[in-house]
Amino acid sequence: MRRSNPGSAKLAKAPRGGALAAAGVLAALSALFLWPVLFGGRVLLPASYLAHFAPWTQPGASGPPWNALIWDAMAQYYPWRIFAHRTLASGVIPLWNPHQFCGAPFLANAQSAIFYPGNLLFWLLDPAVAFGWSAALHILMAGLFMFLFVRRLGAGWFGAVFSAVSYMFCGLFATWLELSTVVCTAAWLPLVLLLVHEHFERRAWPWAIAGGAAMGTVILAGHPQMAFFSRPSATLSGAASPDRSRYCAAF
Repeated sequence: MRRSNPGSAKLAKAPRGGALAAAGVLAALSALFLWPVLFGGRVLLPASYLAHFAPWTQPGASGPPWNALIWDAMAQYYPWRIFAHRTLASGVIPLWNPHQFCGAPFLANAQSAIFYPGNLLFWLLDPAVAFGWSAALHILMAGLFMFLFVRRLGAGWFGAVFSAVSYMFCGLFATWLELSTVVCTAAWLPLVLLLVHEHFERRAWPWAIAGGAAMGTVILAGHPQMAFFSRPSATLSGAASPDRSRYCAAF
């Protein structure tokens, strides 16, 4: 006999309440946060780090404080995105990168993220400009997904918006904003949690299929470590639910 959740009717309607208003608020905050790179002619890349290297060094001048991980945005992601942009524009799938060492696999490199749908921005726009728009889009997605997930758990509109803003501007996103694969991968986590929750709450396989598709998108986004964290996060989220038996039976 199926057990019913007394709050299920209320929760089922929660995501629709005020979702458009929340989307507008979160979109405005995302645009304001990245205004200089979206509308101010700047790019979301640490180009000032080039001052540490010839021929951009100036006698007696020092570059910004060095951060090797942030430098990856300029030394790794930017060249990769340009290479993919140019290769795909010529009608060729970039299986191999001849410019790195004596050549290196490119498509097989997870962080090239060739098949990630969100990277269409890099293939269609100037890659330098696309860094800013990709960051804005994924910050907004992270907020929207968190809003829907928290509303589904029964929170009010203001509580869900607060949760969304807390996630989309958390230290992880703010610190790694220039590293596109980190932000692109982490943005999908609340949606994965929402779909896992819906599957076990409703016992309907379409939700499981949607959750699998979301998890596949997480993997395609290009950051294996963040993708790895998403699975145990979903499992622990289920284990913490009031109806633990459904999760224990599944895992």
